[in-house]
This record gives sequence, C-alpha cells and structure tokens, in this order.
Amino acid sequence: MYTDVFLWYTSLYTKGVYHMTDGADLHPSSLNELKPIVQEFVTRLANIEHEIETLNNDKKELFEEFSQKVDVRELKSALRVHKIQQKVNHRHAFESILECLETE
Repeated sequence: MYTDVFLWYTSLYTKGVYHMTDGADLHPSSLNELKPIVQEFVTRLANIEHEIETLNNDKKELFEEFSQKVDVRELKSALRVHKIQQKVNHRHAFESILECLETE
C-alpha cells in the first residue's frame, strides 16, 4: 500500500502535476532528494500504524480478560458517559438535561 502511495506521488511529481504554490522552498528540487523523504515518512507511518494495531489488540485482550469479572458492555457504556461528562462545561445543566431525558 505504501509503495503504491509513493509511486503515485512520484508519478505526479515527475509529470509536473504536483507543485507547491506556497512554501515551494520547502519542497525538494529533485526526485532523488524527494525519494528518501517520502520513504522515511512511509516507514514511520507504517511503524505508527503497527503500534496502533498492537495497542488495539491489547485493548481487546484487556476487555476479554475482564469479561469474567464485569459486564463489559455496561463497562464500555459507562466509560463513554464518563468521557462525555469530562468534556461538559456546565455539569449541572448537563445533569439536569439527563434527568429530564431519564424521566421520559
């Protein structure tokens, strides 16, 4: 996949389709200068995506481990509510609205 992105990008560059109108001095002047930059970016991106995949697997295993101790579905719902409550600026107003919704 990353090779495809690199090939696509370099084909645009060599065809003259890609050009920067602002900050052109930041862009390498030749394909030989551009290639290692793009390759470094692609490599680092692949590493980050691998780390994300590993963390997602760890998260899944954690929920599986605790599924014997607590209702994981309820736990996930409570975590979502907790995150939302942390973002609310006017907690009293938020809780009042929630109370109104619960009485329906």
